[in-house]
Amino acid sequence: MQKVYCFGNNGNGELGLGAIEDDYILTPRKQRLPYNRRQYSLLQLSSGRNHTLLLLKNIHLDQNVIFSCGSNERLQLGRNGSWKKLEQVDGLHHHNIVRIACGSNHCLVLSEAGQLFSWGCNLFGQLGLGSREEFEIAKPSLIKKLATKQIIQISCGGNHCLALTKNGEVYSWGSNAFGQIGIGNSGYCISMPMLLTSLQWTPVRQISAGG
Repeated sequence: MQKVYCFGNNGNGELGLGAIEDDYILTPRKQRLPYNRRQYSLLQLSSGRNHTLLLLKNIHLDQNVIFSCGSNERLQLGRNGSWKKLEQVDGLHHHNIVRIACGSNHCLVLSEAGQLFSWGCNLFGQLGLGSREEFEIAKPSLIKKLATKQIIQISCGGNHCLALTKNGEVYSWGSNAFGQIGIGNSGYCISMPMLLTSLQWTPVRQISAGG
């Protein structure tokens, strides 16, 4: 039987412990999972600065779903409702999600069809939607620039993202304050996913974005 344990800062409900009001959990504590364990199995989890995502498989429906908890100050939960306990993210019912990743205050998820969806803080263009006019977005939004690129892997840093295609190409976007976008310069933000042309002839197999 799968169990999830959590500990650390709980001031924003990011540990998903429901009514427990303690700001700090100093030893591992079993999380109160909000679902029937005979119906769901845990596939993946990811944590941001003050929020958490869980990717679950509905065994009976053969469909994956996402639950979230924690701070919703930047709309990073992707839903309304309680922030202290795990509840399902809205707007992805027609997409079978296979990968999840959290940045500091944003989320990025990958569907079985190879499409990317993002939500939460967009201050640095980290949602990859081509614009920073909306600083926060509450519902999962399709990253259209990558809709046909057959993405197979994703990773989030604090305020930037990486995506790897089936062909070994790497795309990056978001904050470039320290050159973390990898395009040869630094100091500004990129709101549209950009192909790392310096790696174009080097098929990449794995990606990881630092905080």
